[in-house]
Amino acid sequence: SDVYKRQVSTQSTGTKRQAMHLTGRAGWLILLWLGLALSSDLRTVTFYVTHVPSHRDTLTTAFHQVSDPTHPRYRHHLAFNQVVQLQRPLPEHIRTVRSYIQQLGGLEIASSLAEDKIVALLPNPDPDASFLESMRLVDISDAIETVVGLTPRSHPPSERLPQSSDAGVSSNKQISDPQACLADRAVPPCIRKAYGLGNLTGSSRSNGHAVIVNQGFKPSDLKSFCKEYKLPHCPEHVTEIGKNTGEAGDEASLDVQYISATGQGIPLWWVYIDGHSANPFSDWLTWASNTSQIPWVHSLSVGEPEDEFSSDNPGGVARMNAEMMALGVRGVSVVFASGDSGYQKAQKFGSSSPYVTSVGGVFNGDLGDEVLQVDPISTGGFSSIDENPIQPWQQSAVQAWLRTTGERPSHLNTSCLLYTSD
Repeated sequence: SDVYKRQVSTQSTGTKRQAMHLTGRAGWLILLWLGLALSSDLRTVTFYVTHVPSHRDTLTTAFHQVSDPTHPRYRHHLAFNQVVQLQRPLPEHIRTVRSYIQQLGGLEIASSLAEDKIVALLPNPDPDASFLESMRLVDISDAIETVVGLTPRSHPPSERLPQSSDAGVSSNKQISDPQACLADRAVPPCIRKAYGLGNLTGSSRSNGHAVIVNQGFKPSDLKSFCKEYKLPHCPEHVTEIGKNTGEAGDEASLDVQYISATGQGIPLWWVYIDGHSANPFSDWLTWASNTSQIPWVHSLSVGEPEDEFSSDNPGGVARMNAEMMALGVRGVSVVFASGDSGYQKAQKFGSSSPYVTSVGGVFNGDLGDEVLQVDPISTGGFSSIDENPIQPWQQSAVQAWLRTTGERPSHLNTSCLLYTSD
């Protein structure tokens, strides 16, 4: 099946929940449980069941082979079913986690096809005890890599892109320069011209790109946007994964509109993530693990400081890296906004994952008369956490950079991943 095994929507304290698709004689008992439980505050928790180490090694090897242009297996991606088998945990670990959920008085509401991600509704613990302590995760430490949802987020993560400048085009710019228009406003006709897209239009319906975001959008806004900029091949239908309230968020509207402008003729998907979760990527990754018909480009403009993400989700960085690698080995390109905080000791995650492409902003000087260059407010640098060690393909780039001169940020850990905006 290409959908969650259980996906009836329900509500709990104003937050969207997914409840079990109820079948069999026990259905009415579960409905009674939900009726009672939903009257109190519940917590949605995702258990990431431990992968089999040898299978993880196989997946890692395959990822590097299919991603390396010099390797004979380059672009020979794994099939969906192959990745599912490599992600399937030991049966006893799956049973342990499910038994543990029952012991906590919880209800499983979703799982990935490989059963390596199990989502449950859990009742909140004694307010005088921390949720982590009450769960006694040490009892099942061998069966899980990380647990998501222990720490609620007070504010959703968001990475706003720099606003375009209103400065006019400098008179010394040549009209023939396709990038000259960027000094005025970075609107679709200019962007397509500046990056050489011209009239290029996607023709394969099996292709697709997806916006992964924690906001809704209005299809009518997308239609008006395409009409304003005379874009002839904007999507007539957007495949929506999750509940789109129809309330237009600025980030979601921007992402949906501009991915449509640059990827003309390519089917578009919109995937909602819970920005108030300690790990907002869980919804997206669980969905992606369950669908064989997947868009080949996933674009995300959200993130948070990697040290905070690592602290809130023990073991989470390593597991998220593995999950993104599992997408990559299937042929999916994952693109993250690098952030707009300039240089930071703690980079943004998941942009700092070595298994995604990090994209920052560019500008052509304060007066709009210089060559295109990295915008100084784009986040970038070296990862600050040990979970992201420097990768083999970056060794030569790091050594070349260390031989350059110029101002250096203090306290650089050059043994960690070199994280730059592409």
